[in-house]
Amino acid sequence: MDGLSPDKDTYVDAPVILTTYPHDCIGNINRCEDGLSVMLRYTPPVGDPRRKHLYVISNGGQSPMSEGFYIRQNSGREYETGVSKGDRIWTVKFFLVPESPAAIIFTWNEALHVYVDGMPAGTNVTGASRVFTDPEVDVLNSLVVGKANDDFSSLSWPSIRLIDVTIQARVVEDDVMQSYSG
Repeated sequence: MDGLSPDKDTYVDAPVILTTYPHDCIGNINRCEDGLSVMLRYTPPVGDPRRKHLYVISNGGQSPMSEGFYIRQNSGREYETGVSKGDRIWTVKFFLVPESPAAIIFTWNEALHVYVDGMPAGTNVTGASRVFTDPEVDVLNSLVVGKANDDFSSLSWPSIRLIDVTIQARVVEDDVMQSYSG
């Protein structure tokens, strides 16, 4: 999926549901037979330590009732990318410079690799155990920008300066990551 690819910067008044794909890799991690790659260009805001999480993008990976991925800022400081499948979750934490555009790329195929501006930011090959309720139907399969896709509150969320999103149902090669970051 080539999600959001405008000619210039796009400010997203969060939250925005980009798409719902319960039968595709974007909304169902079990359909990612060849792995998953998410690439986005994002300008991080100055962090607010009073906000527990600021979600950049989510399709359910943060919820014990779903599987998928997310990128979020924790307590106004570090960022975290997470991918969950069943009772396992792979996470990598990293830092971004506020107000400075960054290319964030992660690939997952039973191991999580995160890159920022083409440079490795972290890897998690083992994952960790997590609580997973294994629902019969995963209703949290929407791809949401600016808020966790399991947050149904009507609270006001800050705008997200998201420039581009590309999601592929495979692990991209190094040369693709380098060209995307360039």
